[in-house]
Amino acid sequence: MSTIPHGTYAGYKHHGCHCDPCNQARRDYENDRSRAIAYGTWSPWGDADAVRARITALKAAGWSIKAVATAARTTEDVVRNLGRDPGRRVRAEVAARILEIDQLWPAGYVPAVGSVRRLRALAVIGHGLCEVSAESGLSVSGLSKLRAGQRWTQARTPAAVEVAYTRLEMRPASSPRAGIIRERARAAGWAPPLAWDDIDDPDAVPDLGERVPRFVAIGEDAAELVALGYPKHAIAERLGVTRGYVTSALTAHHRRIHRAAA
Repeated sequence: MSTIPHGTYAGYKHHGCHCDPCNQARRDYENDRSRAIAYGTWSPWGDADAVRARITALKAAGWSIKAVATAARTTEDVVRNLGRDPGRRVRAEVAARILEIDQLWPAGYVPAVGSVRRLRALAVIGHGLCEVSAESGLSVSGLSKLRAGQRWTQARTPAAVEVAYTRLEMRPASSPRAGIIRERARAAGWAPPLAWDDIDDPDAVPDLGERVPRFVAIGEDAAELVALGYPKHAIAERLGVTRGYVTSALTAHHRRIHRAAA
């Protein structure tokens, strides 16, 4: 029996999974679909021949069907049936994920950059590895090695880390060690969740607020969190400032918005 590919539209639609990552994947899919339809570029199907060729190359390089499916966040049946049936079609998003897998990667492993950044971002806001382990099902020792900067990780790991990240990134840290975790993460120069536009892009650079004064950046980030329903004390904890600082930064932010609109 195939496992649920969490964090994918297929996980939501075909497996009935309503976990946070699958719900987010559904929202992303629907937004992308609506945008593409509006621009007249909507095409739900990928290049099945190219996908079949990539699967063949991966198998020759030592990848198993299970490893390909896990890395692409799809099911083994999808990968297996594509190889068996030359006429079978493949969804565009699944095709894209399979084509991203490089046969030069170590068999069964994928780049760890996104997972490393997620673990470090969670640490910046006070979430330690024990919390991530509880949400992801991964061992603390394995997560520790990953957060230290591993280049590669097992194909199943990114999805599990993303599940934990999605659940924890908007949850205030409650561990007694949260303050220590935050201090160490910031001392290491790690970037928080809001600093990343595309956390999985190897070439992405976090926006740590250097482009605008820190007071302005705090105001902008605080406004985003207020819109998400966060109280000021939680925003202050998340951004590493006092509640009074948050209040002042928000007031200045709203004044700038009103002046711009005038």
